Amino acid sequence: MAGEAPMIPEMKFPSQFRQDMSKLQHSYVERLKKNVVELRRMREPLMAMSPARRELQSLYTLAQLLADSGITFGFPDISATGQPFYLALRKVMTPDPDAAVFLMDRQEALNKLQALERACQEAIDRGPREAAGMILPEPPPLKIAQGEEDVYVVAAPTERGAAELLAEQIAQFGYMVYACSDEPAFRDTFAKGHLKAALFYTDLSDRDLDNIRVIRATNPRVPVILMSPYDDFEARLRAARIGAQGYFTGRPEVIRVVEKIERLADQYMVAPDYHVLIVDDDEVLLEFYRHALKRTGLKVSVITEQKDTAAFLAQNEVDLLLIDNAMPACSGQELAAIVRQYDEFLSIPIVFMSHQDEIDAIQASGTGPGIDDFLVKPFVPDQLLGIVRSRARRAQELKSVTVHDTFTGLFNHEHFTDMLGTEIRRSKRTKDPAAYAIIDIDGFKQINSQYGHHVGDQIIKMFSHMLRHHLRTTDIIGRCGGEAFGVILPGCNLKNAQESLEKFRAKVTESFFAVRQQKVRVTFSGGVTLIDGSRSDDDVIKAAEEALYQAKQKGRNQVVSG
Repeated sequence: MAGEAPMIPEMKFPSQFRQDMSKLQHSYVERLKKNVVELRRMREPLMAMSPARRELQSLYTLAQLLADSGITFGFPDISATGQPFYLALRKVMTPDPDAAVFLMDRQEALNKLQALERACQEAIDRGPREAAGMILPEPPPLKIAQGEEDVYVVAAPTERGAAELLAEQIAQFGYMVYACSDEPAFRDTFAKGHLKAALFYTDLSDRDLDNIRVIRATNPRVPVILMSPYDDFEARLRAARIGAQGYFTGRPEVIRVVEKIERLADQYMVAPDYHVLIVDDDEVLLEFYRHALKRTGLKVSVITEQKDTAAFLAQNEVDLLLIDNAMPACSGQELAAIVRQYDEFLSIPIVFMSHQDEIDAIQASGTGPGIDDFLVKPFVPDQLLGIVRSRARRAQELKSVTVHDTFTGLFNHEHFTDMLGTEIRRSKRTKDPAAYAIIDIDGFKQINSQYGHHVGDQIIKMFSHMLRHHLRTTDIIGRCGGEAFGVILPGCNLKNAQESLEKFRAKVTESFFAVRQQKVRVTFSGGVTLIDGSRSDDDVIKAAEEALYQAKQKGRNQVVSG
C-alpha cells in the first residue's frame, strides 16, 4: 500500500561477534605460549651440522602455521617474520653440498627464527586486543519488523503526480510504498532505516545530484534508482558517478521497475544464505573462519577429518567448499581430486587455501584440475569473504539457470515436479501435512486478444511477482506452462491451504495490472488438494487438476478443494 513515510527505528548491531572474536584471540595467544616453547626446543636441532630431517619438517610446519595465522588474529608481525623464516628453513632442508654455503643458510634461518620468536613473545606480552591487523568483516543488514519491504519514491512537487502513480502501481506487488517530496525528513529516515530501495525523480541538476549523493552516503546499502527525462551518455554518466544502480527514462512499465528493485535488493541488501563447508585440521583457525563468515550471514559448517568430506557433501546442500592444503591425512589438492571423482559434486566450487609458492607450482604444473580459485595465505577476513561470496554467488547463478523459468523467475516445470515428489515422500516419512495447488489465470486468451500478447506477457510476469510476495516464504511456486502455476504449501492442512489461496485470490481480484498506461483487472481459479502420504505423485496432481476443473465449471474466480 502507499502511504505517509514512517520513522524507522535506528539499527544497532550486536556485540556478540566481537566477544566471540575476543575468545578466539585468547585461545590463539594461549596456543602461542606453547608454540614459543616448541620453537625454542627446536632451535637446538637446527644448530646441528647434520640436522634431522624429521625435526626440521616439524619446525617448518609450525612456522607455516604461525605465518598463516598471525595476521588473521591481529598480530601481523608474526606473519611478517614467519614467512621469511620458513622460506630460509627450506634451504637448510635441502642443504647445499658446499659446507660454507650451508653454514650461511643455517645462520640466516637462525636469525629469522629469532625474529619470529621475538614477534610471538611480543604478542603474548601485549595480550589479546583488536589489533590493526585484525580486520573484522561488516555485518549483514539486520532484519527489522518495520521498513524491510519499504520503497520510497522521492520527487519534487512538479513530479508529485507521477511519483504517486508509480507508488500506487508498485504497491500492487506487496510493498509499502511512500511518495514524498520533503527531502530533509526523508534523509533522516533513509539514514536509519532498512529500505528495499529509493527512487528519485530528477532532472540531473547539480542541486538534485548533490542532494542524492548526500542522502545515499548516509546508508550506502540501500539501492538508488533514478527516474530522468534524459537518455544520453552524459546523463547516465552523471547518474553512475553519484552511485545510482538503476536508471529509467520516460514512464517505464512498472514490472521493469519492480524487477530492478528486486534484483538490486537481492544484490545489495539481502544477506545470501550460501552454505560454505570448510575443511581444515587447525581448530582455532577453523573457528575464526566460521565466525567471520557467519558474521556476514553465511551458513558455515566445518570438518577437521578429511575422510568425512564426501559423506557430508552427500547429506547436505553445499554452495562452496573451502579446503586448506596443509593437512596430515592428505593434502588439500588430493582431497579436491577425491571430491571431483563424484559426478554429483562437480558443480560445487572449490577454493584452495595455500601459500603463493605452492599455488604457483600447482598452476604451472597443471596439477590442480577441479580447483576453481585460490586464496593466498596469510589473508584477512575481508579477503576470505570476498572470494567466498563471489564464487558461491556465481555457482548459485549457474544452478538457478537450470531450475528456474527464465521468463518469470519461478521454478520451471521439471524442477517443480521434482520438488513436489520430494514433498510427497517427506510427508509419507514424517506424517506432516502439506498441500498442493494448481492456479490458472482466468480468460487469458481473451486478455491476449483484447490487449495484445505483449500485455499478456507482462501480466504473467506481474502475477508471478504477486505470487512470490503474497504467499508464505516457505511456499514453493512453479510455472507449469502458459498461464498455469503450481504451489506446494508445506505444513498446511487442506483448510489452511484453501484459506491462504482464497486470501491471495481476493488480493488479486481487488488489484490491477498497470501495462502501457492501462489498468487490467485479472482473476484466477485454483484447485487444491492434500498431500497426506497415502497417494502417489500422479494421484495428487490429478486431484488438484480435477479441483481446478470444478472451479472453472462453477464460474471461475474461486478456489476449490479436492
